[in-house]
Amino acid sequence: MATISPQRTLANPSTEYLWETAKTVDTILSVELEGAQGLGGAVTATGTFGGATITMQGSIDDVNFFTLKDAFGSNISFTVGGLAEFSTGARYLKFDMSGGTADDVDVIISLRG
Repeated sequence: MATISPQRTLANPSTEYLWETAKTVDTILSVELEGAQGLGGAVTATGTFGGATITMQGSIDDVNFFTLKDAFGSNISFTVGGLAEFSTGARYLKFDMSGGTADDVDVIISLRG
């Protein structure tokens, strides 16, 4: 079991956060957004899911996390690789991973404020 911290990269005009080689048994740390970064974003999940479900979450206090919704009001979750776009005012973002075995997933969030 590992602790997976997001790695921040700047790709003008966006900011990206990468959680790399995450597994169901890992502890996934949140990222605190600065300024207006979270106004518009996209998230991708790629890799080996092994039955895992990844759910994107947002919080205003880094304690109580809730599932983010896409532009159509659907929960943002993945059971296979994919991309979803979202808008949020949340201060903290992370993802939850459950139900997988032999999984190894990379999650990238790209934000534009």
